[in-house]
Amino acid sequence: MGGDYYDFISIGSNRLGITIADVSGKGPGAALLMASLRTRLEVEVSPGRDIQKMTARLNDFVHRETDTNGFISFFFCVLDELSGKLNYVNAGHNPPIVLGRTGKIRRLESCGYCLGMFLSEKYEANSVKLNREDIAVLFTDGITESRNKNNEEFNERRLIKLLQNNSELSAKKLLEKVYSELDSFTVGTEQMDDMTVVIIKRVT
Repeated sequence: MGGDYYDFISIGSNRLGITIADVSGKGPGAALLMASLRTRLEVEVSPGRDIQKMTARLNDFVHRETDTNGFISFFFCVLDELSGKLNYVNAGHNPPIVLGRTGKIRRLESCGYCLGMFLSEKYEANSVKLNREDIAVLFTDGITESRNKNNEEFNERRLIKLLQNNSELSAKKLLEKVYSELDSFTVGTEQMDDMTVVIIKRVT
């Protein structure tokens, strides 16, 4: 019963909504809450919709639907597939990594609390441009907090190094490489959390 969620939602011509989220807790309750968020998000997303106000409405929805200990880290962006512009809102989620073709790293930092923590929260939208060969990596904490038999975390540093060393790969091959490295790192251990990665690479 997973508590991670990712999705791709078409928003009119040449625009794609991309989201990743992670609900607190585990089990049926977490999975049901995430399913509710997915349904609500599909209703909210439409061309021209203000993603700041959309996120605020989702926050109030999650606040009503869960108890005081429940919340969801949430990242949502709209990608213009022609210009490469990425408008995003980050509600308490692990900052996605943007890797430039020169190896420079940028992080899409949080701009508000996780969904459901407080009622009537406001969120800020930001933007970044993906240039040719730039890579954006969205992930949940199950990736960076995975541990090996020596109780060492995979951590963000290892993830960044892996991305930099394999940046020439396609998004699909790079995704496979990340999971392969994680499997090797955690061999002989029990998976403690959901592990989700979304990779976007601009090729033109």
